[in-house]
This record gives sequence, C-alpha cells and structure tokens, in this order.
Amino acid sequence: MTTGRHPRDGATLVELLVVVAILGVAATVAAISIRAPVAVGAARAAAELIGARERAVRTGKPVTVIVADGGAIRAVTAHPDGRVIAEDGSAAVDIRSGRPVDAR
Repeated sequence: MTTGRHPRDGATLVELLVVVAILGVAATVAAISIRAPVAVGAARAAAELIGARERAVRTGKPVTVIVADGGAIRAVTAHPDGRVIAEDGSAAVDIRSGRPVDAR
C-alpha cells in the first residue's frame, strides 16, 4: 500500500543555502583571524621605522633597527637625510615622500 509520499532523497534548496551561508561566515572569520596578526606586525614595523627616522634626523646620526618583514628579519638603517635603507639593499624608501630611492 502506498501513501502517496516519496522517500526523501537529498537536501532541499533551503538546506543547501543555509550550509553555504554557514561556510561563508566560517571562511570570513578564518580570513580575519589570519590577516589580523600581519596587520599588527606591519603597523609595529612602520612605527619602529618612523621612530628610527625621527631619531636619525634629530641626532644627525644613522639609526639601525631590526625589523621582521613577512618572516624575514632585516636590519634597516634610517639616515639623517631621511632615507631608510635595508642593509641588504632590498628596500630603500624616502619616508617623507614614500617613494623608492636609489639605495646606493
């Protein structure tokens, strides 16, 4: 004897949409938690470089700081003329303008 109802095979569209929404929220939370430490590290490094540049300009002597940059540790020197140059020559920036400068 049949009751007229079919056995349920699979999920409804609403159920699938709920699962997709939950996965989206979980992915967003994961992305934020991964990027937050990077932003804090970059802000800390920028503050150290700005402070080093200010000390170099004020004292008239180069100031070297150690900066962790994306897993690499670099010695960066701020010069009295405002230039900031990594010791390995990989980065050279004029902090006043933000433009790359010739490191040599």
